[in-house]
Parts: sequence; structure tokens; C-alpha cells
Amino acid sequence: MSTANTPEVQITFDSGDTTIVKVTGYFTAAVNSNNLIVQANTLLYANGSRPCVLSVRNIQYAAAFANGYAQLSWVGNAAASVANSDILILGGRTSSIFQCYIPNPLAANSANLAGGGGDIGLTIQGAEPLDSYSFVITLNKEGQAGGGYANVYNYYNDSSFGQPTSPI
Repeated sequence: MSTANTPEVQITFDSGDTTIVKVTGYFTAAVNSNNLIVQANTLLYANGSRPCVLSVRNIQYAAAFANGYAQLSWVGNAAASVANSDILILGGRTSSIFQCYIPNPLAANSANLAGGGGDIGLTIQGAEPLDSYSFVITLNKEGQAGGGYANVYNYYNDSSFGQPTSPI
């Protein structure tokens, strides 16, 4: 069970092309917080010398906020004055499965990227006692254009998917 007022982050699956992250939290006090929940260059097969860009494939969520909200964002590069970019904002009492493809819009320019490049932050605003949230996020590891996962899963990144990229 997670610690009150602090998000618990679990990497439940991590392969060459996919990562599944579970994030849960509940509150016993009024809270505003900003936490890094996914650092892209710490995931399996990351090459930290290159931007390790992630995209969202699927989000399952449940939230119960009396007045506050939870906000998932791509982390921008504060040193380059690049703001975070929203992925999803949840407030009230809601739950759903969101099948989607959400690319990281900051990845178009590597100067926009902070830290690991595909980092994801969670901001909590106005949480009150008895509020809670739960996310299960399925992420793609993007390897095109020399990204930090580029040479790990050649079949996944090959334009002729499923075809060998080198003679056997």
C-alpha cells in the first residue's frame, strides 16, 4: 500500500519497446505536489547519451477528488524555458480506459527535453483528505531518429516490420 500524500510508482512491465507504469495515491491531508513519476533514461535498454523519447499508448485511470485534480504532463526543460506539456488532467470522480496515441510534442526539438527526454510528471492540486487516484499507463519507447532506444528492438523500429534487418 502506498504512503499517504505521496504517489507510489511501480514499473509493472518493461521491455525493449513497451513500459507499463502503475501510479497510485491517496490523501489524509491537504496536498499540492509536483513529482517526477517516469524518468525515461532509467528504463530498460535506455541509452542515456541520447533522448529517450516515450509516447502514451493507453491510460487506465480512476480518480476521486472532491475539489482538486491530478495532472499528467511531459516534463519540459526548465533550463531552456520550455514548459511542461499536458497529457491528461483528471478531477472529480471518474474512471475510464483511454485507448490513444499521445506523442511527446516536446520531442520535436531535443533542446525542449529535460533529463531523460520522455520524462512524465504528476502534479496534484487541491487534494483533500479521502481523495485518491490510480493510473496504469502503457508507454511506447520511441527509437526513430537516433533516439535512446534505437538499437534495442530493430524489428519494432524497422519500416518493414516483421522482416529481418540483417542476414541470418
